[in-house]
Amino acid sequence: MEMERLYIIQNESDSTITELNKIKCEKMKIFLNKNKISSINFFSNPSGNTQPIEENDKGLFFDDFHIFLRRSYLEKYNEAKGDLLNGK
Repeated sequence: MEMERLYIIQNESDSTITELNKIKCEKMKIFLNKNKISSINFFSNPSGNTQPIEENDKGLFFDDFHIFLRRSYLEKYNEAKGDLLNGK
C-alpha cells in the first residue's frame, strides 16, 4: 500500500500558499506530541517533488480525500431535520 504526504509552503510575507511538496512511500511513521505532528519518518524508497501552485490547479491533492468542517451536534441535528441555521 502506497502512502502520500503533502506539505504546503507559504509565503512568509502574506501567508499565501505558493508551493506543494508531495512525498509517496510504502511505509511512514508519524510521531505526535500533544496532538500535533512532531516528525515523520519515511521508509521503503520514498519519492517526492515540490511544485509551484498556480491559480486553478487541479490534481494536487489526495484521491478521495475530503475535509469535513467541524459542526456542533445542534447543526448536525438541524441539518438532518431540514432546518438550516444562519440562513444557510
